[in-house]
Amino acid sequence: MEATTAVIWLTLVSMAGPTSDNVTETGLDYSASISTGKSPPSSSPSSSYYRSSYYVSPTFSLVCYIATVIIAVVGILTNAYVLLALLFSKNSRASNVNAFITHQTIMDLTSCIFLFIGLVLDEVSIKKNESLALFLCLFFGSHSITTTAGNASTCGLVIITIERYVKIVHPVAYRNHYRRWMTRAGIIFPWIYGACISLVPLWITSSVVRGVCVKGRVGSNAAEKLSWSVATFLLRYLGPLAVFVFGYWKIIGVIRRQRKQVGQNQAQGRSGDHNN
Repeated sequence: MEATTAVIWLTLVSMAGPTSDNVTETGLDYSASISTGKSPPSSSPSSSYYRSSYYVSPTFSLVCYIATVIIAVVGILTNAYVLLALLFSKNSRASNVNAFITHQTIMDLTSCIFLFIGLVLDEVSIKKNESLALFLCLFFGSHSITTTAGNASTCGLVIITIERYVKIVHPVAYRNHYRRWMTRAGIIFPWIYGACISLVPLWITSSVVRGVCVKGRVGSNAAEKLSWSVATFLLRYLGPLAVFVFGYWKIIGVIRRQRKQVGQNQAQGRSGDHNN
């Protein structure tokens, strides 16, 4: 869950970050600030004003930075501990769900590690070596690996929900049709999903301007950008939420019916013993 939290937090923080729409070869376009009567500051390119197309309070930026660092550190420690416990457990591969949970922990740990490294390198400005600057931007500055692993983690939770739903709600079909290759597919597919909606778009739209990593937006016009935003919102948040609600609602219903049947059977057994 730490990876999902990190992705949501990065999404909120990135709303105050620069995009390719506000960037020229010489820096950021301050037209938005000028139109509101504010003149751009004469500070260095690494200042918070340079990193945003509009003014962001330094206090708010610092709070966001500290909160994100805390999320990353806590995620690394907790997921590393859980992963070691799973790897040293004799039952870590005893069932499909254990394999999914182990893989889920790996995705969360990967997301948190790259998030922490990206935060550490966020203030680094490299102007002399363009190749190194672009490498750091694509892998760390744009947080592409973090969001990829985070969205893959969300997809992994969806797959776990579907697997539990079929096994509990449709146990006969699960026993008859579930195969080993489905577990492998359930491990590989989340990474493909994360790469398609996070890694590839970020790598295509990210660039380095005067040593600063700038993330762009998918689409060449407002309609395309809006369509992509709606599609990613459905895929990242609304779609998984719908699967979670539907799947676990059905699972809870089956568990309640089973408990009710067990209670009725016990009551009938006690009444039969009493009559005897």
